[in-house]
Amino acid sequence: MLDKMYKKLDEGCLGGVVFLDLKKAFDTVNHSVLLRKLSSIGVSDDSLKWFESYLMDRKQSTKVEGKCSSVREIRHGVPQGSILGPLLFLLFINDLCDSVELCGTSMYADDTAIFYMSTSMEELQLPLQYDMQTISYWMRENRLSLNASKTKFMLVGPKHRLAKARPFTLSLNGAQIDTVTTFKYLGMLLDSNLQFNEHIDSIIDKTTTKLGLLYKTHWVFDQRTALMLYKSLITPHFDFGSVIYEVSPQYQLETPNCSKCSSPNDTPSRPKVPCV
Repeated sequence: MLDKMYKKLDEGCLGGVVFLDLKKAFDTVNHSVLLRKLSSIGVSDDSLKWFESYLMDRKQSTKVEGKCSSVREIRHGVPQGSILGPLLFLLFINDLCDSVELCGTSMYADDTAIFYMSTSMEELQLPLQYDMQTISYWMRENRLSLNASKTKFMLVGPKHRLAKARPFTLSLNGAQIDTVTTFKYLGMLLDSNLQFNEHIDSIIDKTTTKLGLLYKTHWVFDQRTALMLYKSLITPHFDFGSVIYEVSPQYQLETPNCSKCSSPNDTPSRPKVPCV
C-alpha cells in the first residue's frame, strides 16, 4: 500500500485512506457461509464434512471461583488459539477485496484498509464513499459488521498541500467516520505526511526509558548479559519496520540530546548513553 501511495505522491497526487474495523471479526464468522466458501474454492466433499464436524457442536462454559456456568453452544466464530482458526478466517474474508471496485486495498487478517489517490482533492471523496458502500453490502451478505466508531479516515499528502486542501468527511451506514492525522496500522504509526515522525518519536520514548534503566543498573551485569538485554529490549524497536528510515527526514534520525538516558545527579565527566 505505501509503495503505491509514495509513487502517486511523487506524481503530485493526494490520497485518502480508510482503516476498517470489523466487530469481533473472528467471533462472528458464520459457519454456513464459511463452508459454502470452502466449497467454492474446491474443497472436496469429504473435507467439507470434516470441517463441518470441526466447527459444529462446539460448547463452552465459564468457571469462576470454582463455580461453572451453564453450557452454551457456540454457533458462530472460528476456534481461536488453534492453527486452523486464523487460516479459516483468511479464507472467509479473502473475497472482500473483490467487492472494492475503485480503490486499492491492503489486507492482513482483520486489519483492512482501502485507499485512493488523485491529483484533485475533489476527486477523492466519491470513490472512497462508493467503495465504503460496496464493502458495507459485502459485510451484510457475509453476516459481518463494521464498527463505525473505530473505523477511521485519513488524508495523505505533503503538509503544505493538505493545509490548503478543503477537507471532507465520509460516512458508514449513516454514521460519520472520524478523520485522523495519525493511525496505528499493523504496528506502525502512520501520519498524514507519511514521514513517520510520530512513529519515530514513539520509538525514542520507549527506548530512552529502557536505556536509562540499563544505564543506571549497568554495574550489576557483565558485558555479555548487558548485550543480551540490549538486543532483547532495545534492538527490536529499531528492527521492526526498519524500511521507514529510508523515507523519514534526516533530522528525525539524528541522535537526540535526551535527559531520560541519565540521572540528574550524574557528574559531567560520566559518559552518557545515546538514545538512538
